[in-house]
Amino acid sequence: MDLIVHYDQDSVEKYAENTLAAFQGAIDSGVDVLETDLHITLDGIIVINHDTTTGRVHDKDLVVSQTNLSDLKKLTNKQDSSQEFLTFKELTQWFTKQRNDIKIMLDIKPFNSKSIFAKILKDLLDIKDDLQFWNSRIIFGLWRLDFYEFGYTTGLLENFQIINIAISSEISKQFISYSQSVPKNYKLSAISILDVSSWSSDFKKFKKTVLDANNISLYLWTVNHPDDIKKAIQLGVGGIVTDDPVQVIAEIKTAISRGPNAIIYKEPSLLTFEGLKSNVIFYLFKLFELIVLNEVHTYKIVQLVLGYTVKYVINHSKREK
Repeated sequence: MDLIVHYDQDSVEKYAENTLAAFQGAIDSGVDVLETDLHITLDGIIVINHDTTTGRVHDKDLVVSQTNLSDLKKLTNKQDSSQEFLTFKELTQWFTKQRNDIKIMLDIKPFNSKSIFAKILKDLLDIKDDLQFWNSRIIFGLWRLDFYEFGYTTGLLENFQIINIAISSEISKQFISYSQSVPKNYKLSAISILDVSSWSSDFKKFKKTVLDANNISLYLWTVNHPDDIKKAIQLGVGGIVTDDPVQVIAEIKTAISRGPNAIIYKEPSLLTFEGLKSNVIFYLFKLFELIVLNEVHTYKIVQLVLGYTVKYVINHSKREK
């Protein structure tokens, strides 16, 4: 199982996000993959930042794509003033000095231009002119299918590990379908989806019949709560994206100590606060999913969700008896 760290402002370790200190802390804690977000500055430099603007983390609020690197370098990190605004080249230069088994997952947000692929490859080869070295260490995380198609038709993603990052597995199905039409060295290796989207028996079936059948790993994000970590481990995921790697490692060790067939997580009763909360969260997500993905009339969606909720309560009550 891959342990992927994504430190943000809510991280337990309280590192300043997307800084070398945070990445070093992640490696020291025992992670397998570093996850980060890329942007292109006004003067065409790839930089590391989660948001499209800088105000949440730095002392001035600038739009990254409308600002030159020299001005971004003048910013002060609110949490750790010793950490400067990081470029992709600076990150990869530091990365070449780390353990050989560490990887970087590049979260290619949809607002980026497709030109970022060529820029990424240029930066990588400028740092170390060895494409095979980078093929085994860089993961491209794509949100949009047309980015995947572009990476294939141009040859820019050849031999790189490719994953789909999505809110819902419904989106990932498009990537999986396309992956079946491309050569082996462009195949989708994993999907990384919002944790709550996996909280159903239908998803467990999807994992078995679609993901496992096509040798596609499952990553869940962002998993921090102990119960959610246990649930992910029991589901048999290929990777967990977290802000709290220490907690995840502890839960993995506990699960291993109990043996391969042990039940490490049991769904709480709907009559408990935790059971009620998790069901409310799940059905709110399903409502969101239906609205966004299927564009169904709102009334019909609410009616459907309420129907599922009532059905669940009845079935759950029978099991409790």
